[in-house]
Amino acid sequence: MAEERCADIESHYRQREPYAMALALHDALGWPIRAFVVDVPMLPGREMSHAVHAWVQAPDGRGYDVTGYFDEDYATDMMGAAVRRLPSRMETFDTASGFICFLRDQAVSDAHWQVALRNLADGRRHASRVVQDYVLKVHEVEQPRYAVN
Repeated sequence: MAEERCADIESHYRQREPYAMALALHDALGWPIRAFVVDVPMLPGREMSHAVHAWVQAPDGRGYDVTGYFDEDYATDMMGAAVRRLPSRMETFDTASGFICFLRDQAVSDAHWQVALRNLADGRRHASRVVQDYVLKVHEVEQPRYAVN
């Protein structure tokens, strides 16, 4: 039987730390990481790709994040109107390192990346505990797990 849901936990990892949660879910389940990516105009003729949200993709194609399973069309729908007007795409990362490299490429500077990487590492450790103690108990996994890479 699933435990009671906690809106504070779900809101935190959906809105503030989706990258850490996606990495922790990937570590636990071995499922590929998916990200909703927008191309943000910076200077004339230059854009920066930015992952707005991230989750893992179950073997049946549904998304799975701190709130459980969802249809990936929902990921597009939940983005704000301003984000939906930007050029966007879904990206898939089979490895955690591939996703982390993508995040590194979004960094404005090396100094920014060093701070972001420390925060991501701390967030990933905490999210891993949340996955084991909350997510997998509240939102039971219906699909077989892949081998973790």
